[in-house]
Amino acid sequence: MTSVKNIKAPAFTVIEMIVVITISGILISSAMMIYLNYQKMFNKTLKGIEQSSEFMLFDSRIQNDSENSDKFVFKNDQFIFQLYDSTEVSYQFLENYLVRTCNEHSDTTFFKIKDLTYTNYSGNLIKEIEFDIILNNNKFRYYLKKKYNNSTLVNFSLNNGN
Repeated sequence: MTSVKNIKAPAFTVIEMIVVITISGILISSAMMIYLNYQKMFNKTLKGIEQSSEFMLFDSRIQNDSENSDKFVFKNDQFIFQLYDSTEVSYQFLENYLVRTCNEHSDTTFFKIKDLTYTNYSGNLIKEIEFDIILNNNKFRYYLKKKYNNSTLVNFSLNNGN
């Protein structure tokens, strides 16, 4: 008969395996927390960039509309730029967004608008508008002053009996 001898193969003990698994779990959970925080920060930054880009596009468009318009009037709860080519561009300011309409094409800009005020010459010809814009939880005062040429002001005054 042959006898079976107990041969000990080199191996890890149960305690060593528990220590390795515990340390691995701590490292993996730490890496996961870092990744989730990074993802959250990235999304917040991306949202801020999108809002800033949207504001810059709005600013560019309203400045361009102002420079290329003959008149800037307020009617039917909308600010309307009457361009030199007889096109009308309207801006409707709502609490959480702004709608710009030109030739049946509308653009919507999403940022909060508060405390909208405007001053006008006699009648409905707008001199300036100002309002607060909330971007990235920061409040900014936006100001636009329409510059008219003298003939526009004279014609407007004559047509409105002033």
